Amino acid sequence: MTEHSCINPDRDLSAAAEDVDPRRVAAALQRSGCFVLRRVLPIAALERILERALEGYAALEASHATGTLTPEMERRCYGYGILRPFEEDLVCSDLRPMRDSMQDLVRRGLLADIVRGYLGSDVTLLLEACHVRRQGPGQVGRPVPPHQDASVMRMRSGRLLNFWVPLVHGAGREAPGLAVYPKSLATTIRCTNAGTRGGLQERMYSNFEIDSETLRQAVGDTPLWTPVLNMGDVLCLDGWSIHRTAFETGMTRQRYDFEMRFCRTTDLQPHMPGETRQLRLDECAA
Repeated sequence: MTEHSCINPDRDLSAAAEDVDPRRVAAALQRSGCFVLRRVLPIAALERILERALEGYAALEASHATGTLTPEMERRCYGYGILRPFEEDLVCSDLRPMRDSMQDLVRRGLLADIVRGYLGSDVTLLLEACHVRRQGPGQVGRPVPPHQDASVMRMRSGRLLNFWVPLVHGAGREAPGLAVYPKSLATTIRCTNAGTRGGLQERMYSNFEIDSETLRQAVGDTPLWTPVLNMGDVLCLDGWSIHRTAFETGMTRQRYDFEMRFCRTTDLQPHMPGETRQLRLDECAA
């Protein structure tokens, strides 16, 4: 029996925020690549973000229906079910940009302490991978296959941290959630790159999908874990952990979430995609 087969994720990798020491989360990320924080974020702030997200998706659907989306918006936003608050001015009902609200949530209390403990104080946001996403029934092309965030962001070394924040209750049960292999990895796992053949993706995300045999070799007997996440919870993911969308045909509800990815500034590399911005942990936008 291996060390990882002895771990009970629901017990060892999940806890209420008030019971968690940041050092425990850092240790779990190093050992298992993931940790779930329960009831760590204020519901009212998340509801404002969700409200604005729903308006954004309604506008996206309307523009798609009338054929007025640019090809870039059609591909990067509508096709993948993504809103990009760091590229668009999405203002919430409290008159604050959604991007400021998202940043403030990860700069507060326990989350900020986890960032400092795992990445240090010199941290950079990877804006290409900071966005709102939706997934639900009837969107069979959108579930993300097994992958590593570090691979997607073309990192070859260093640390990347993802805070995955549900904007609904029951993600992983009534609505699609995330499934993760709780095993620490130290390198990029080879991808199939199936989507690059012929210049067109054979299906969404296939360009960084980890095939089943390579996946088996990487995770061994580590079982897949699908935590049920509610609004207020946060799933912390190390950039090398392998995870995918938890999507079952019996799920009946749409899932909305936002994702914030950042790395140590010293780990930035020229070939990494998209713009970056420093995340100042000691200040919040008023």
